[in-house]
Amino acid sequence: MIINTTTTKVSEEIDNDDIVTINAGGKLFQILRSTLCLPPDDTAFTKLFRKKTTTHDILSSRFDANGNMFLDHDPELIEKILNFLRAKRIEDPFDPIVEPPFVSPHKTREFRRILNHFDLTAFFYYPSTMTAEPAAAIATSNY
Repeated sequence: MIINTTTTKVSEEIDNDDIVTINAGGKLFQILRSTLCLPPDDTAFTKLFRKKTTTHDILSSRFDANGNMFLDHDPELIEKILNFLRAKRIEDPFDPIVEPPFVSPHKTREFRRILNHFDLTAFFYYPSTMTAEPAAAIATSNY
């Protein structure tokens, strides 16, 4: 049996396909863990949501009374991040998403601060500096 990195990545995604509920400033969002983990593994965002976390990652996380991950940020901006990740998950490798989501001008600075906080700036604004996306790897794999 030949196992390549693409197969391993697909296997990891299946293992991480539980639904995560996020409480962002009082608004609840549900999203697949594998979608949350699309950015590179070394980003604070991915570390926060991956299943294999360190004690430090767990201790630095905050949860609401219902056990949902709590993010003390503008829910509108968190929703932009989540929807961008959803789009990246299904993007066509021959027509990649090259622009970050539109954010109203009066919230642009705050959005960039949040991206910086979670180490997502390069993933959102400079995608060519990132490694190949899982969608591209999956599209070229041999089943």
